[in-house]
Amino acid sequence: MSDCFQRSRAIIPAILVMLLVVIACSGPVSAATIDLSVSGNIPYLVMTPGITSQNTSVHLTITSDNATWTVSVKDASDDEKPPSYAGRMVEWDGISAYVANPAVLRASMMVTGADATGSSGSSSTLSSADQIIETGTAIVTSLEIPLTFEQAVAYTDPHLTAPNHVYRIVVTFTGTAP
Repeated sequence: MSDCFQRSRAIIPAILVMLLVVIACSGPVSAATIDLSVSGNIPYLVMTPGITSQNTSVHLTITSDNATWTVSVKDASDDEKPPSYAGRMVEWDGISAYVANPAVLRASMMVTGADATGSSGSSSTLSSADQIIETGTAIVTSLEIPLTFEQAVAYTDPHLTAPNHVYRIVVTFTGTAP
């Protein structure tokens, strides 16, 4: 869960307590909610130099009781991934850690959300900052949106030679419903 989402959840109870005094006679008030789930996986991408590899086997499911909402993505920079590599796939030992002096792809990964009834999708290049890929235009219940992950590969990108080593990136999705 992102820090932004955690902070907003921590602030809401304090705001509701203060508002109860003011609106006790005007009826119940509830905060907007958004729920996200991600299904599917990205099996090994075939990375051919000169061709942008794509994968569309991942879906985002959104439920929001507010017509105005967004979904953002960012590189999670997990497991001590060097911050200077944010957005790019980095050599992973295949078991539990990024390797010392890793091979790193030159181009950052791009994530695209599709247009759907109740939302408008867009493309974003991954970085360490949240980038919006979906914007809500309606209240939605279990809206399923296909996602596309794209990775450009150049002839100059390093070829992994160690057994079981792979390129890896972890993507964080954050939903906001003001």
